[in-house]
Amino acid sequence: MTRLWGEIITAIGMIAAAAGVIVIASDFPAGGDTMPLFCAFGVILLSVFMIAELIWRKRGELKEKIKFDLNYSNVKPFILLAISIAYIELIFALGYFSATFVFLIVATLVVGVRNFRAIAITAVILFPAMYAFFEWFLQARLPAGVLF
Repeated sequence: MTRLWGEIITAIGMIAAAAGVIVIASDFPAGGDTMPLFCAFGVILLSVFMIAELIWRKRGELKEKIKFDLNYSNVKPFILLAISIAYIELIFALGYFSATFVFLIVATLVVGVRNFRAIAITAVILFPAMYAFFEWFLQARLPAGVLF
């Protein structure tokens, strides 16, 4: 597959995914659809710009073949996507703060951060700040879980 077709398929896939978000978000109550709809329409707009740019770009650079290499650095975005989906599910099982703690540890290890001191400092600063922001400032009722 050439790079031209790869980018066209990507843009069309993003438009289809954004359309799915629009359909799902349109059922959200009490203005909960505002942010998802804004993001989805932004993705559609950027995808249309991507297709328009492909039309006006020189064809020579788009004729090269796409190399499908399944090494770890190429698969890492898909692993992070799977971890993010699992994180969303864990929020309701473990609670927001417990799931976020697990997500922070796992995601940083997958990305390649091995400085455990930096991870610990981030957690010590991040979690009290998140708690204060969501619980005290916004007075949001985040899902409570097993630990907190």
